[in-house]
Amino acid sequence: MNKESIEEIRQNPNRTVLMMVNELSKLFEDSIIQDKEIPLLKEKTARLILAYLAINDGVTQQQLVKVTQMKGSTVSVAVTKMENEGYIVRKSNEYDMRSVKIHLTKKGRALSDEAKRFLDQKDSKIMHGIAERDIRVAKYVLEKMIDNLLDL
Repeated sequence: MNKESIEEIRQNPNRTVLMMVNELSKLFEDSIIQDKEIPLLKEKTARLILAYLAINDGVTQQQLVKVTQMKGSTVSVAVTKMENEGYIVRKSNEYDMRSVKIHLTKKGRALSDEAKRFLDQKDSKIMHGIAERDIRVAKYVLEKMIDNLLDL
């Protein structure tokens, strides 16, 4: 999305909060893709896998399919690429050789730490000039919207 299209969207008198959330999401995604700092972050599936493994290291590929909400084949391609690039490793369960867990390597952990710093800086820039009280209200409203969607 470019500035002209955003300005055009802003002029829409029927613009809803959900439309704004969607716009924000697209703009954020675009800003990550356009940034040259961490190339792997441009790939959404790899970004989701990296973020999940940073918190829950040692999961199955099927768990990654579930949490990323991506197709199994999409996750499989991303996992293979990340493994070939040395960010993750697949390890068989010593008690059940059919069960394979995916772990971050040292290189993957370093990338995860770098990505967190990068995203924290981006978050700080996005939130610049917004009062802490307003951020708390926005979080509350968004959580309530999520709850309402889950109740549908």
